[in-house]
Amino acid sequence: MYSEAISYLESVGKDEDVLIVHHWDMDGSASAAIISEVLEETRGRPADTIVVPKGRKHNVGKRAENVVENKEVERLIVLDMNVPSDRVEELAGLGSEILIIDHHNFDEVPEDAVFVNPRREDEEAYVPAAKLCNDIASRFDLELDWIAGLGVIQDFAVEGHEELFEQLKEDYPRYFPENITQEEMAKNCRYGEYSSIMNIKPYNQTDRCARLAHDALLKSDGLKELEMQDEYGKLEEYYRQMQTEVERATERFNEEKQVFEEEKLVFFEFDSDFHINSSIATSISLDDHDWIYLVANTHGGEANVSARCQSGRVDLGSLLQEALPEDTKGEAGGHKRAAGASLPVERLDEFLDNLRGKL
Repeated sequence: MYSEAISYLESVGKDEDVLIVHHWDMDGSASAAIISEVLEETRGRPADTIVVPKGRKHNVGKRAENVVENKEVERLIVLDMNVPSDRVEELAGLGSEILIIDHHNFDEVPEDAVFVNPRREDEEAYVPAAKLCNDIASRFDLELDWIAGLGVIQDFAVEGHEELFEQLKEDYPRYFPENITQEEMAKNCRYGEYSSIMNIKPYNQTDRCARLAHDALLKSDGLKELEMQDEYGKLEEYYRQMQTEVERATERFNEEKQVFEEEKLVFFEFDSDFHINSSIATSISLDDHDWIYLVANTHGGEANVSARCQSGRVDLGSLLQEALPEDTKGEAGGHKRAAGASLPVERLDEFLDNLRGKL
């Protein structure tokens, strides 16, 4: 699965301009840091430019395209994001050689890119992009488990990758809980707190925080140096502010949640400057693994939705895509147990009705 990606990375020239476009969550940030480390190893410096899609989108938009055109980028690396095959063809037409490392559903294998996705072999595979990138990095004798785990936690994939965390626990025993479970890793250990802090993204600071996370990881020679980085300290300030927002939103959740007994669905809508709907959805979904929890942050006129169903009794990624209202600029996707969507606020009620109608 990795041979073509390894050849691609080995062949990047010292003088070639490399652009990494990655998803804005911690799985994307960790993936970008790992691939930058690989580039540092192979050609002496990391990626030249890092771009996160504008507006928390889940696609390679015009922003990245403009960078490719204006800087005459020779190499485009897309991490933790699905790129439709027709879009790959458009991007390849701009002159870049493309590498995509992703783990989401896809329409077809693109002809114009090196394409790494475990779903090519098993459509039920769930391997976060950071783990895929770390597997590649290990072929270059780079030991970056400590970065990969930060992304795996936030992609809710500890179960299934216990060997990664058992090794980390052996390397950094004071940072880990006794039990290697998703809940323990996310809530009750120092390493999990690092992951949460690095994952923080206020709406108007998404680009900046993604770059801070990337730089903090690259400057650290192992986990024990992470807190020493100024970039990490800035992210920690945001995180403390976010915690206050989470407490307020959680109080509102208990008072304002909508419960649909027949569909086993809980819906909660709120407005915050911080992208905390994902954290809230994950936290409340642990109360009952068989229920669907849908949390919508309506800040700035756009509904940013996070959905969770811990049992995986439904395919949330497909459901959210199917529930998007027709003729809307919204987008949706994800996995069986965790997925997300974004759409105009005025279409949110229609989206919710569509979703209920499919349950």
